[in-house]
Amino acid sequence: MRLVQGVGGAFLFANSQAILTDAFPPEQRGLAFGINGIAFLAGQFVGLVVGGILAAINWRLVFFVSVPVGWPARSGRICASRSSVRSRTRRSTGPVT
Repeated sequence: MRLVQGVGGAFLFANSQAILTDAFPPEQRGLAFGINGIAFLAGQFVGLVVGGILAAINWRLVFFVSVPVGWPARSGRICASRSSVRSRTRRSTGPVT
């Protein structure tokens, strides 16, 4: 399972700049890149701190945090990506040739 998470994270990290470039207009890309970088670093820091505190109490508590937080975050991301695809198809001006 950790291998799959690592590979998925590597793909996401490697492609995040391309995804943001496609999703944002040129005048907003700097802000998008900055927020993406801050979120990435904040997630690493908070995850390490909270994981260390919970592991010091009882290592099984880590799962009581990661599962309830992870599933809603995953579901929200799926819904956001679907709405992004829908809005992008509405902006289409005609068939692609």
